[in-house]
Amino acid sequence: MKIMNLKYKRKNLVIFFFLAAVIFGIYHNSLHAPFVLDDMSKIVSNPDIRHIENIPSRLMYSYSEYKTDARNDPFRPITYLTYTINYHYGKLNPFVYRIFDVVIHVLNTFLIFVFVKKIFSKTDIPNKHAIAFISSVLFAVHPVNVNTVPYIFGRSGQLMAFFYLLGALVFIKSTEKFSFYPLVLLLYILSIFSKPDGITFPAVILSFDFFFMSDLKLKNVWNRKKHHIPLWCVAVIYILFRYFYLGEIGDYEGGVMRWERFEYMAIQPYVMFRYIMFLMYPAGISFEHHIEPLRGVLDIRLIFSVFSFSVAAFLIVLLLKKANPWKDSKKIVMFSVLFFLITVSPTSSFFPTTCPLAERYIYMPAIGFYVLMAFSIISFFKSRWFESLSFYVKRMFYGFVILYFFILVSGTYLRNDFYNDPIVLWEDVIERYPLHVRAGNNLGVIYKRKGDYLMALKKFYNVIRSDKGVSVARTYMNIGQVYYKYYGDSEKAKKYYMKAKSLAPGFAVVYNRLADIYRQREDYEKALEYNNRALKRDHLNTEAYNSIGIVYSIKEEYEKALKYYKRAAEINPSSLGVLNNTALAYMKLGEYEKAIEILERSLVLTKGHGKGDYTKNLMKLVKEKINEDSGNSR
Repeated sequence: MKIMNLKYKRKNLVIFFFLAAVIFGIYHNSLHAPFVLDDMSKIVSNPDIRHIENIPSRLMYSYSEYKTDARNDPFRPITYLTYTINYHYGKLNPFVYRIFDVVIHVLNTFLIFVFVKKIFSKTDIPNKHAIAFISSVLFAVHPVNVNTVPYIFGRSGQLMAFFYLLGALVFIKSTEKFSFYPLVLLLYILSIFSKPDGITFPAVILSFDFFFMSDLKLKNVWNRKKHHIPLWCVAVIYILFRYFYLGEIGDYEGGVMRWERFEYMAIQPYVMFRYIMFLMYPAGISFEHHIEPLRGVLDIRLIFSVFSFSVAAFLIVLLLKKANPWKDSKKIVMFSVLFFLITVSPTSSFFPTTCPLAERYIYMPAIGFYVLMAFSIISFFKSRWFESLSFYVKRMFYGFVILYFFILVSGTYLRNDFYNDPIVLWEDVIERYPLHVRAGNNLGVIYKRKGDYLMALKKFYNVIRSDKGVSVARTYMNIGQVYYKYYGDSEKAKKYYMKAKSLAPGFAVVYNRLADIYRQREDYEKALEYNNRALKRDHLNTEAYNSIGIVYSIKEEYEKALKYYKRAAEINPSSLGVLNNTALAYMKLGEYEKAIEILERSLVLTKGHGKGDYTKNLMKLVKEKINEDSGNSR
C-alpha cells in the first residue's frame, strides 16, 4: 500500500511540474509587460495598497466612505491584500504581480486535475487519469484565459477559483471526516472575498453531491444536510451584508457604464453562444468586446443563438438516450453543463456589469466545458466505431487532436505578447470593433503619454466621429487636455471641456479641468466655483481639494489652503503633489519642521521612481530658510 501511495504521489508530482513547465513556457513572454487599463487605477494610482499598515483599515470598509475608482474594492479584500503584498516587495514592478498570477494559474490547473479525478472516482468510467489530465491541460493552455492570467486586474477570478476548487476538494474530505468542515467554510468565504462570483459554491457542491455522492437520490443529499445548510447560510449572510453595507447586490463599480437590467438579460443567449464558440475554437478573442443591445425579438443574434442552443440541447438529449458503455456518462454530461451555467450566472444573468461579454468571466465556468471535451475525446478514441477504423484514419484523428492543442498553445503564446505593447493590445480591439469607444480613447491616452499629440488627437477624433453619445464625454475632455496642457490653447480646451460637461454633467473631472483654466486666467472665484461643483459630484475628489488649496495658497491664505490639502491627503496619502503643496504652505507659515516632515514622506514615495527632483529642491529651499532665519536671529 505504501509503495502504491508513493508511486501515486510521484505521478502527481511529475504531472504538476509538467503543467507548470507548460504554463510558464506559454506565459513567460508577458511577465515583463507594463500595467494596462484597470491596473493603472487599481494598482499604480491606488494609495490603499502602498502601506502594509493599511491592511486592517483599507481592506474592509464602508463603500460610501471612499467610493472612487482608484481605491481598494472592499468586496474583494483578498485580491487587494495580495496587491498590497506585491507592492510591499516589488513596488510598481509589473513582473512581481505577473509572476504571482502565473503561479496561481499553475496551482489552479493542478487543482482541476485533482478535482476531475475525484469526480470520475465516483463513477465506473475508465481512463479517469487521462480525462483529468486532458481537462487540466485544456485549462492550462486555452487562449480564453489570456484576458485573465496576464491581466493583473483579472487576478480576482484566479484567486476565487483557487479557493473554490480547494474548498470543493476539502468538502469531499469532510464527508469522510467532519473535522475538516470548518476549513470548507473558511475557503468558501475566502473565495467570495476574492471575487463575489464565488457565491455559487453551495450550488456546485449540491450538484456534485446529487450526481456523484448521492447517486441521484435526494434522500441521500438530505442526509448530508449538515454539510450543505451552513454553506447556504453563509451565502444569505453575504448577500445581506453586501446589500446593507454596500447598498446594492449587483456590480456597484459599474456606475454609468452598466446596461439596463432587461437589456442585459435579453443579450445573454447571444453572450453564452459567443462563450461556447470561444471555447470550441478561440477565434474572435479580444481584450475587450463591443456588444450592442438587441434591437428586438427578431434580432438575428437572438434568433441564431436560441436556434443553436436548441439544436445542441436536442443532440445532447439524443446522445444521452443512446446506449453507452459507461452508465455514469449522463451524470458527467449533466454536471459539466450545470457547472458552467451555475458558475457563469453571476455575470450572465440579471445583474448588469460594465460589459456583458468578457473572457475573464469564464475563467472558472470553462472548467465544465474542459471536462466535457476531455470526456468526449477519450470516449471517441475508446469507442467501437473508432476501433473499427483503419490505421491511417485513426492516425488522422490523432493528428486533428494534436493540431487542435497546437492551435490553443500558439494562440495563447501569441496573444500574451500583445500585453508588451498596450498600443498593439488596443489596436487589436479596434480592428475587431471599430466603434469601441474605450479602446479608441485609451489609444489616444497612450499616444498622449508618449508625447505624440497629433496621433493622440487623431485617435480621439476617430472616437467622437463614431459615437455622439454620453460615452464620449471623457474623449472630449482628453482632447481639451491636449489643447490646454500641450498646445497652451485654453480657449479651444474650454470648448471641448464644455462639450464633455453637456454630455455628462455628473462627470466631476471635467469641472476640475475647467477650474484649471480659470485659475490660469487668475479668475480665482470662478476656479473655486468649478472645484466646488466637482466636489458636489464627487466628495472624494482629491484633485479638487488640492486645486482649492492652490488657489488659497496663491491668495496667501495658507491656513485655508492647509485645510484643503489635509483633506486631499486623507483621501490619497500617496499624492506627491498634495504632499509637496502642503509642505510649501507650512514653509510659507514658517513651520519648517512640519514642512520637512512632509517632504521626508514625499521622498520615501519617490524612491525608485525618479520623480523626486522637485521634492529635493523644495527640501533644500526649506533648509535654506531655516538657516536664513537662524542667521537673522543671531
